[in-house]
Amino acid sequence: MFMILSIVHGSTHRLPLELTFHEIEGIAHVAHRYDLNHVLIGYLDKWLEPHLPSLLEIDYEDWLYVAWQFGLEDQYLTLANYLAVNCEINSQNELLVPSTSACRLLPDMFPPHTIFLIHTCRVTALDNILFTIRAWIEEALTLNTCKHPCDLQEQAMCTARNSHGLLRYLMQHDLFPMLGDTARETRSVRRIFEIMTSADLRDALRVGGTNNEHEAACSLAKPIGEGMQCLAEQLPWAVDNDLLNAIRRNGASRGEPLSETNVPARLVGLGEVLGLRDEMKEEVEAEVKIEINEEPMLE
Repeated sequence: MFMILSIVHGSTHRLPLELTFHEIEGIAHVAHRYDLNHVLIGYLDKWLEPHLPSLLEIDYEDWLYVAWQFGLEDQYLTLANYLAVNCEINSQNELLVPSTSACRLLPDMFPPHTIFLIHTCRVTALDNILFTIRAWIEEALTLNTCKHPCDLQEQAMCTARNSHGLLRYLMQHDLFPMLGDTARETRSVRRIFEIMTSADLRDALRVGGTNNEHEAACSLAKPIGEGMQCLAEQLPWAVDNDLLNAIRRNGASRGEPLSETNVPARLVGLGEVLGLRDEMKEEVEAEVKIEINEEPMLE
């Protein structure tokens, strides 16, 4: 509050050059309560800049509130998506801070609906992954997965090795037979991706038929890897239109241009968050257009 009052009264010579994260968070709460974003024009960007490299570090989860209040759209979506992909849950279905052995709960001092949207993004991603794994199991158990020209008996043996190897691997990692119960999956989306793209899976699916070319032609490892890549590129976003509109209005209140771009087009895809691919999503399905209006900021 002191720093905001100093700006209002023109006593800027006493302002610090750098602020701690908790000081910035405090300013964000004061700015929201008294509608003071416009007062911080010319100062805020310099205070925020030193903290940007730490965005995905532990204890920066509350930066979601800072990003929401000051209209930092890219930062908000990057951090929210990171949490959706990396958070585990406890037995009470509460989100846990990533990479904390003490099982710390995700803070609740967030913008409206943030926790709900992160939960929704996480569950939707897990649903998609587990549905795809079930499809692979069905294919491995019911179809001839042998791609190498050989007699029917050898094809049957090759297919059996594929299906048994996949089921054994999934059972080792508690992904079978509980594939239908997403609510009981406490691990993070990232962890499931790691399991399904691990070199251990490729080893489990090695085909030791009478012909050495079976392994290259018939192993399910390649289609599974490609399928996980496609899933990474199609993961949902931990934001909805109302929240995005509020972020953009808040940014406009401190002098930022009001964006009319599509949501995913401005962000690196979640494939990068998962470490699977680094690329921008250039094609999007839904357009989000924002109109300037006089609605108050969300409580």
